[in-house]
Amino acid sequence: MAQPAAHADPLGILPDERAAFANLLSGGRMNTYDAAVTLAAARGDHVEALEIYAYNMALAAAYLGPLHILEVATRNSLHAELSRYTGRDDWWDSSTIHLVARQQAAITEAEDKIDRRLRGRQRLTERTPDDVVAALDFGFWCGLLGRGDTSAGMPYEREIWQPAARRAFPGYRGQRGALWELYDDVREFRNRIGHHEPVHQLDVKVQTNKIFKLIDYVSRPVAEWTGRRSRLGFIASKPPGSADPVRTF
Repeated sequence: MAQPAAHADPLGILPDERAAFANLLSGGRMNTYDAAVTLAAARGDHVEALEIYAYNMALAAAYLGPLHILEVATRNSLHAELSRYTGRDDWWDSSTIHLVARQQAAITEAEDKIDRRLRGRQRLTERTPDDVVAALDFGFWCGLLGRGDTSAGMPYEREIWQPAARRAFPGYRGQRGALWELYDDVREFRNRIGHHEPVHQLDVKVQTNKIFKLIDYVSRPVAEWTGRRSRLGFIASKPPGSADPVRTF
């Protein structure tokens, strides 16, 4: 990659780049970053909104690795236990488990999408339960830890949590509701990152602890492996205004 020209500013931003960002990132999009600049100035730090913007992207990217591991570990652990409980890999089609409408719709949508893709490839293979599992999003798996709908005959506590789902979290000893709340909180945080919303103003230690606590509930060895490879601590130690701020993402 070419090095910045000699007339770039100390942050390595060329004049035409700064002008372009001023047009594209103006208004409400930059309010939180402008507020962070004001807060930094009150502390005696001199940073720019673009510097915080770049740091936010670096931080968001660093969160994605642990979130990836959490999602894959959670879905695979839940899938294994629900398959074991029902005696079939397509446990969502068993007579033992009744899913609420939005989750049943997610299953149907995933199956239809897979079938369309297979038809486009002259259907060389058949749809498998593993295909469906991989196509379901994080919200679906978090929802399995919810209450379900008791009034409609879909009590997740009795049909999913007690006989199967709780075994997917060998490191957890609490109630289903508390686990669901933690998962739902992390899901909302993950959505913030997915929608490119600011996360730099949130406490990195708090957010990181939530993610790793959940991974640990599923598998401590996986949590330890992830912790040794995560860049979150490194990125978080180099915020704008520090001696060596991170400026790449």
